[in-house]
Amino acid sequence: MKSKNENQIKELNIGSKMEEKDLLFVEQLVKNNFTKPMRRYIKRYLKQVFVIDNISVETINLLHQANNTINNVYRTLRRNDIVDSATLMRSCMEKIMMAMMIYFDPKDTYEEFKNLEKCGRSKNTRPTVIMNNFKLKLKEINPVLFEEFEDNELQLLLEETYEKLCLYTHSSIVVSMMIEVNRNKDEDIFVAYFYQLAYFLEILIYSSLKFLVHDNKDHIDMFCMIMGFSLLCSKIDKNKLTEDYTTKYKDYLHWDINEHFNDKYKIILEKMKTDWSELQKMTKKNPKVFENYIINLTKN
Repeated sequence: MKSKNENQIKELNIGSKMEEKDLLFVEQLVKNNFTKPMRRYIKRYLKQVFVIDNISVETINLLHQANNTINNVYRTLRRNDIVDSATLMRSCMEKIMMAMMIYFDPKDTYEEFKNLEKCGRSKNTRPTVIMNNFKLKLKEINPVLFEEFEDNELQLLLEETYEKLCLYTHSSIVVSMMIEVNRNKDEDIFVAYFYQLAYFLEILIYSSLKFLVHDNKDHIDMFCMIMGFSLLCSKIDKNKLTEDYTTKYKDYLHWDINEHFNDKYKIILEKMKTDWSELQKMTKKNPKVFENYIINLTKN
């Protein structure tokens, strides 16, 4: 006799018109196999890392604070407060990168970090330098996630993430535009994207700590991780993910002098539209494989 879960999996419809019961089931699957184990192991690693002799207290404390910060990010995102969440995420990203470069480069980066007059201003601890050096360590930190990336792709990933966070943090026209986004109740377009950034930063915290404690086991399911990123896009009103709909914000971005900015936002919109549809195509193409995989997950 088939279990309730198996019958539910057979009826599961992952698509743009996913029913409420399907959405709740997938959300639970993502929680049980991605977010919950990731957060459980982050807490465990933060306790373990304190007893490792060759890790400086600054590396440990920066990662500890980065984890506190990402928890505050989720609180602000639940309130649809995008600007403040971006400010926190930028700080979180800087802490993660600095923490790991202190570990990897105790001679130059760490020595400069300890000097309050030099840190962040001199050649080894400027954010751009830290980012360039950190990208070279990503494959070592988490080969499962980053091994397939070229170095230039990893640099672009970090730069794009950091640049977006800076734009929403600085006193810029993007910050001003977000007031209009709130007035028009269009936060869902942006909040989903910033949740994805928050997931990415939390994965960096998890990966960094996992590396530091020398844990070679995998505790999060990669498929559920991808599904978690995609699931965020399913909650956006798809009628808003069109160039026509977002055109109204061009005036607030002073398009006559910032037209070059268009390409980056086109990429964000297209990515949001395609992420969920790609998952839908994959599951429809291999329904039995998908069904068996999820059945095994629910049995664990």
